[in-house]
Amino acid sequence: RPSLSTWTGRSIDLLRPIHEAQLRRILQSRVLAMDETPIKAGRQHKGKMHQGWLWPLYGEHDEVCFTYSASRGKAHIETVLKGFEGVLLSDGYSAYDSFAKAKPGVTQAQCWAHARRYFVKAQAIEPEAVAEALAHIGALYRVEAAIRAQGFQGEDKRRCRAERSRPLAEAFFDWCHRQRQRIDLVNSNPLSRALKYVTGHQQQMSVFLTDPDVPIDTNHLERNLRGIPMGRKNWLFAWTE
Repeated sequence: RPSLSTWTGRSIDLLRPIHEAQLRRILQSRVLAMDETPIKAGRQHKGKMHQGWLWPLYGEHDEVCFTYSASRGKAHIETVLKGFEGVLLSDGYSAYDSFAKAKPGVTQAQCWAHARRYFVKAQAIEPEAVAEALAHIGALYRVEAAIRAQGFQGEDKRRCRAERSRPLAEAFFDWCHRQRQRIDLVNSNPLSRALKYVTGHQQQMSVFLTDPDVPIDTNHLERNLRGIPMGRKNWLFAWTE
């Protein structure tokens, strides 16, 4: 065990400058994606591990760095993103919302895949409404697939989204507003939560329509953090933070 610990420590010392250099480069991105995922790290007391968090950051040069914090609070976002200016692509977690609102030079964009998941959770109770919502969102993703297939970038991509995606997004937002007027829709219905999420984040979900460099979702980031939830089932926890 002492030998393994020593080798691990030396490896960390060698890798730290690479991580720090890559993180500095990622923070220079104009469009930056960020997320968080839990991990048991450090012993809280006998028989219980501490709940820590890994925060991956994905830059515009397809680089990823993970940072760690002992809590899920906004303070870690403020520390890591100190000096960052540009578009922050995230889910609807309130810490990102408050950070972007208080930070001059930061525009928040939000992920459509996360919004879609709220509707999927309501599928068993509201199958018809959810099918309509997923059809709206699916149409947007078909436009994105066409953009990739045709290799559009820059102004061509922006124009395609303006002509094809914007009417679809506006129709979806209008549908969500109308659904919220249903007298039979109670607050406890998961469809209500999905509709509230979308209408409350309409501005952030619309950023990709005018900025061709902003992805429609954070799926590219989530593919890179997949090793953490998979690993949790194997290593279970990290003995020290």
